[in-house]
Amino acid sequence: MVCRAAFLLLPWWLVVNTACLPAEGRRLWSAVPADTATVVQYAGRPWQRSEYTQYMQAKSDSFAADLKQEFGIPFKVYHQKYFLIACRCNQAYVNKLKQYSSHFLRHFYPRYLHYEPRGLFRMVYFGSRSEMQARAGHSSYGYYTFDNRTFYSYVGSGHGTLWHEMVHAFLHAEYDQYRPQWFEEGFASFYEMAFLDARGNVLEGYANWRLPEMQMRLRQGRFHPLSKALQHHSFDEQFHYADARWFFVWLWQHQLLDDFVRMYLTVWQREDQPADQRRLIQD
Repeated sequence: MVCRAAFLLLPWWLVVNTACLPAEGRRLWSAVPADTATVVQYAGRPWQRSEYTQYMQAKSDSFAADLKQEFGIPFKVYHQKYFLIACRCNQAYVNKLKQYSSHFLRHFYPRYLHYEPRGLFRMVYFGSRSEMQARAGHSSYGYYTFDNRTFYSYVGSGHGTLWHEMVHAFLHAEYDQYRPQWFEEGFASFYEMAFLDARGNVLEGYANWRLPEMQMRLRQGRFHPLSKALQHHSFDEQFHYADARWFFVWLWQHQLLDDFVRMYLTVWQREDQPADQRRLIQD
């Protein structure tokens, strides 16, 4: 049922003209030169390495001060290209965050997006889940706030949480708007169960802990046809995280994920996007 409906999308959206992508005067990701010993390419221009280091240190200090004021506890802030990482953790954990974030950025950006990030992706890691709940009022694995472009989590939440929230941050940096929940959360949840191999490649497409929820509702007959579910902006009791995630897994299994994501994001930016989205998700 789901697979048949999705397959019928293909003849139209595979031939959409991608020239409608917004031209904002931003530097294309594919056009960013490699860094050198003395020059760092960042935020649309070359920086002398000493200038860049000074700038990043100032951003780190400001971020640490803001977090101390907001949460009343100190965070040590680290930086690497495109990222500020505030963490109440040891150096080994920071190194792991740096490794997983940089590899995922290199995997994700050239595959799905077009432009160099416009600024810094900010991460905040509390020392524990209980600390995050006490200080930030959240008990989930992690969350991303669109108003200040910051991802919050806690030590030990796992790299699946990191990559889930990074998908939100990456899409937001490229397009600003929040897309329908089935796309935003389904795509982000797709990367909850993925891994790095020994060479730093991202291995993906696995089932995860969300699958039994969907299977249970399918057995109970509590589900929407895909063509109907994808026209809703928000989840409901018959189409939720697990269903949306499995739609992206199915796309990946049939080698359709990359084309679908790029095309949907293209359509989402068009002025006539409601009509085009209906064409994209209907037979």
